[in-house]
Amino acid sequence: MRAFKKGEHVPLLVTYAGVPVKRWRQTRRGLALTVYDATPGRPGKRLIVSQADWAQHGEVRFYTREEMPDRRRLAAIHMSNLEGIR
Repeated sequence: MRAFKKGEHVPLLVTYAGVPVKRWRQTRRGLALTVYDATPGRPGKRLIVSQADWAQHGEVRFYTREEMPDRRRLAAIHMSNLEGIR
C-alpha cells in the first residue's frame, strides 16, 4: 500500500450492507443515506438508519484510484441486501 501525500485526496468507499453510499449526513432521526443505483442517471434509494444499524452494517474503506471498485457494479450486486435489513 502506498503512502498518501499531505493534502492529497484519498479515495474512499462508504458502504451500508455492501451497497455503496453516495451521500450521508447526520439528522435528528439518525443517519440519512443516499445509495448508488445500478443504473446511471437514476436516483438512488434514500434511507434513515440508526447509529446502531450503522455500527453493524456500515463500513468505510480507503483505496488508491487504481484499486477503487466500480460503485455501480457493487450496487447491482448488493442492492438486495437492503431488503433483508429494513
